[in-house]
Amino acid sequence: MSRVVALARFQLKELVRSFAIAAPMTITLALYWLFFEFPGDVDYFAATGGFVLLLAALVTTLLLASQANRMSNTVVVVRLLRRSELLGAIVASALVVAAAMAVLFTGLALGQAKVAMTAANLAIIAPRWLALAALFAVVGLHLSRLISRGGSHLIALGLLALMATVVEQEGVLLRGGLAGLARAVLAISEPIMIALQEPAMPVSLASYASNLALLVVYAVGLFALAAWLFHRKDLLWAD
Repeated sequence: MSRVVALARFQLKELVRSFAIAAPMTITLALYWLFFEFPGDVDYFAATGGFVLLLAALVTTLLLASQANRMSNTVVVVRLLRRSELLGAIVASALVVAAAMAVLFTGLALGQAKVAMTAANLAIIAPRWLALAALFAVVGLHLSRLISRGGSHLIALGLLALMATVVEQEGVLLRGGLAGLARAVLAISEPIMIALQEPAMPVSLASYASNLALLVVYAVGLFALAAWLFHRKDLLWAD
């Protein structure tokens, strides 16, 4: 754990020094101005904030994975007891950045009186945002060249595009010849959509907690797959 924390601190410093931190910050600010041109309610805030943070976490992971996929990191990788420690540090760093973006997004919304909410609202929304950010931070690993084996990052990108397309075109696909595939994809993506669309104060806390637990299971499973892909990969550094 101490090695993961040390690696995460190093990666965050490098991210700031390279000014790559501007990418998740720009995404957060741009989407905030887009979503909150006019005031909204707390349900709208929860949904848009979750979308912003999953994007920020995804982009941060891609930046950190690209940063790690360099010859200068050879010494770091060979000294690790397990390569998965590097992946853990990347996800942890992405979550730190996502947390900072959550503070920025929330601060702007409250400071400009774009939304009215209570401390209870924030306490309920925060775990949802964290689960979404954690899941998409891990998804970012699969989209990167760092762990890619046999073009697996292209497969991951295709699957993500398929999921987004099915969710967007649900009505059309369910009436067509691909209804079976569409239902399967919708069933897999359902916990994500619930986390994005559920009211800020859920009707059932038990259902809310079980949905977040399912997102965590997704994240853990995908992280285990990423670690397996990275474990015996022949590393071909970018420079």
